[in-house]
Amino acid sequence: MYKQYNIKINRSNQEASCYNAYIMSVRSILPDITVFAGPMASGKTKALYSLIGEFQATHHPFAVYKPSLDIRQDGIRPRGVSDGDAYKCRAIDSLADIKVASLVHRGIRTVLLEEFHMFGYDHNRKPRINIFLPTMKAWGAAGINLVYAAGLDLAASGNQFSIFTDAHRYGSNIELFSAKCEYPLSDNGPTCRKEAHNSQIYSRSLGKAYRMGSLLDLLPEGGDPDCSYRAVCTEHLLLPSEQTINFKI
Repeated sequence: MYKQYNIKINRSNQEASCYNAYIMSVRSILPDITVFAGPMASGKTKALYSLIGEFQATHHPFAVYKPSLDIRQDGIRPRGVSDGDAYKCRAIDSLADIKVASLVHRGIRTVLLEEFHMFGYDHNRKPRINIFLPTMKAWGAAGINLVYAAGLDLAASGNQFSIFTDAHRYGSNIELFSAKCEYPLSDNGPTCRKEAHNSQIYSRSLGKAYRMGSLLDLLPEGGDPDCSYRAVCTEHLLLPSEQTINFKI
């Protein structure tokens, strides 16, 4: 499931007019950008994977990349798809590693990006500040027409990833996906299944969620096998303190 993502910003009429004119001028020089966003298990990667199949079937030239920070799987593989059917793609450290002029020279003007939120961090997991706009301006100037990206909009800490914030700010098409809450209602019992817009990190052995305030926005992948992720609704995101523990790296 997805829906359009809209944010209301309070401005005076004059400020709003100037702001909208600026955004329109910026948007005119950027590629047409679509971001599939939402919590884990909401269908973001499936949407990207479906586009790959569509482009292959129609012989539409494209290139696909994922961040080297994502070490969980090889290529683009939605849930339910085998490793053998995953779409193999190049893993890169930075969006700057994509040689868009070379792509355009080869007739490729469409770029797909997996785990988009991770591109907002360097190899040390330090935030890259203000990379979205200059990157997309350069891509637009080089001749890239279409960009499709899939990734989280919100970290398990509760903070919004800045690269997603900038994508929205500068007029990207945002398709916000939702999942079903996977919080267990009892030991070995059913899960909540309400609409979920957040991801939660929890301890498998203790069965407790990590407190949002103790989490980094981007955690090391595979650092602790006891840690796991799940999509949760608002009710099960904001848990009583006795049901949570502090995260320690």
